[in-house]
Amino acid sequence: MEPIQTSENPDDQNRELNTEAKREEPNEATYVPNKTGWVIFGTLLSLALTVFITVSLTEQYGFALYLGVPVSVGFMIGFLSKVRSRMLRVLLRIILATIFLCAVLFIMGVEGVICLIMIVGPLFVMIMVGFALGRALRIAVARNRNYIIIFFVINPACIAVDTQLEPVFHTIQTSMTVNAPREATWQVLTHRVSFGKEQSFFFKNGVNYPLDMELVTKNDSSFLRCNLRNGSTDLYITKLDTGQVLRFTSLSPVVPMKELTLYDSINTPHTNSEYFKHLYGQIEIQEIDGGAVRLVATSNFSYKLAPAFYWNWWGDYLVRTMHRHVLHAIKEQSELEQKAQM
Repeated sequence: MEPIQTSENPDDQNRELNTEAKREEPNEATYVPNKTGWVIFGTLLSLALTVFITVSLTEQYGFALYLGVPVSVGFMIGFLSKVRSRMLRVLLRIILATIFLCAVLFIMGVEGVICLIMIVGPLFVMIMVGFALGRALRIAVARNRNYIIIFFVINPACIAVDTQLEPVFHTIQTSMTVNAPREATWQVLTHRVSFGKEQSFFFKNGVNYPLDMELVTKNDSSFLRCNLRNGSTDLYITKLDTGQVLRFTSLSPVVPMKELTLYDSINTPHTNSEYFKHLYGQIEIQEIDGGAVRLVATSNFSYKLAPAFYWNWWGDYLVRTMHRHVLHAIKEQSELEQKAQM
């Protein structure tokens, strides 16, 4: 029997050991996670549970829906993509994922067209964040598979934060100069005023706003009777200073928006009056030089949506647009009345 030959050169032995180690160590750039199907299944299950809990149980449209869900979608794409994917291909995947997520939310009746237009930008950004997180975790998991647990904490954490959301109170003022005296402006304000239809996209397609209003008295109380895009309401007058201030509040819920959807209607919590409450409104007449006046419209409201800074921006835009629509009609009719008296 011939003796077994072994390499007596230590350098040769070290070279062999290094070669074996490289074979066992995963390449971070080309590493394909084991049990990919479980990653996809776990992500989809997390998405489904998050949407169900958000829409049906907590009824809180906040961080879980607008952060957790898109981050989860982006994570799955990033985790399953090769690290060295081309930037253009990555961008295309993120755009397609954003379109797909919007389509799913629309078909499921979670959101309508108006809200999807409002949130498509943040969804895109959050999917990008999720993609970057998924790619980073893919590299980390190549070294230690336990890192994958980090991802599945995001959605439960977002849901927990949403349950602690408190109403955000916001006041918006808009002013406009009217080339008419105080008396003429007050005369218009306290009689039937027709505002006409607002032609901007959001109001034209679902956001509620007044079409006309008229000061009426019933049971020794004063009200502003308003015909709205979506229904009608009587606003209770809480302050009536002749020639100066008209303040009012809503005694019954007013639906802030009627969504564009495939269905007859969708009951999205964030479009109900419980999540967007109009607390009071006011129109004030301030005298300025030259016989003109300044009309100042004020709206005070609260909402339970997150992130607050983003919905503040939309609230400012929509309320100011409605203010300008109302003030412009009062201005136009006041100036016409003044010309007729000259």
